[in-house]
Amino acid sequence: LTGQADEIFSMGMSGIKIHPRMQGISCTDESLSPLFRHLNDRSATVMIDGYYQTSRREVALSDLTPFAYDRLAGAYPDIRFIMAHMGAHRAFDLYFTAKSHANVYIDSSHALKYFQSTSLEKDFLWIMDKLDEKVIYGSDFPEYGLAEYRSHFEAMAATNPDIRTGLIYDNIKKLVDFGEDREGR
Repeated sequence: LTGQADEIFSMGMSGIKIHPRMQGISCTDESLSPLFRHLNDRSATVMIDGYYQTSRREVALSDLTPFAYDRLAGAYPDIRFIMAHMGAHRAFDLYFTAKSHANVYIDSSHALKYFQSTSLEKDFLWIMDKLDEKVIYGSDFPEYGLAEYRSHFEAMAATNPDIRTGLIYDNIKKLVDFGEDREGR
């Protein structure tokens, strides 16, 4: 796995995504320790799918909770973790995990639209306001169309316009190299 990570970085990518429920792996599995040590040594950005649903027997739901990633963030403080999908129904668990670790960020993809018109929508807005420097806009295309999700996000962000720029632009630029400082771009 460390070789695959190096291959990704050699292509100019800024980070990797781990999708435990699709890949059938648990990030808490000790067999992944060499990979996480390697990523920690590189100060890599790692996005982890943080949705709490799986039909894979090899992945327990308890391994997908924010508290499982709390231990990971503590063990590998130089990895910048982006937890996808705002913690879904465990949004406040992810909020406290991100608040407890400087290296944990929250991605807003999928959750804002999926949980539309539920009590979670209000929770997501509260989290986006309180952790505005650690929440990142994401769409989860093709699950939702890009314009559809952006429009929904804009409507939510309109309740607090001060957070919009950070969530859409500034926060991700802290974690991902877009090549802006490279010659010829």
